[in-house]
Amino acid sequence: MSLKTYDPARVSVSIAGQLLHGFVQGKMIEFSLDTPTWSDEYGVDGEPARWVNLNPFGSLKVFLAQTSGSNITLSNLANGDKVTQAVLLPVLVVDGSNPRDRQPTRLLAVAGWIQGSPSLLWQGDVPVGREWVIRLLNPLTDVREVSAS
Repeated sequence: MSLKTYDPARVSVSIAGQLLHGFVQGKMIEFSLDTPTWSDEYGVDGEPARWVNLNPFGSLKVFLAQTSGSNITLSNLANGDKVTQAVLLPVLVVDGSNPRDRQPTRLLAVAGWIQGSPSLLWQGDVPVGREWVIRLLNPLTDVREVSAS
């Protein structure tokens, strides 16, 4: 049995070449496809069938601290897209948890855009995070397990 290591400080998100920083405690990044790759069903006689879903969209959520300078970066990118309606951003997520892992988990989308500004909440006693949603066109994932340390 080998010990596996996960180090959240070695997980990176880059949008339009800008490395994001200042994630909230507990929840950093979440990725999902709009539909699963495959759907299936069976007929009344029990005959099974499956088909590929061709929906090319996915969503990446990043959870930044209220105090993160990356909020300004994302806000500027979103505002630029609102003005030009033509800003498609490359997005890269890399989980380099184990420095000896030569093939870390990666998520890549050549075309992404910020869905809009996050909800804003100001609280009196603790800082509140910002949830940014980045829509992705044809995201590619290469999921690997974290290697033994």
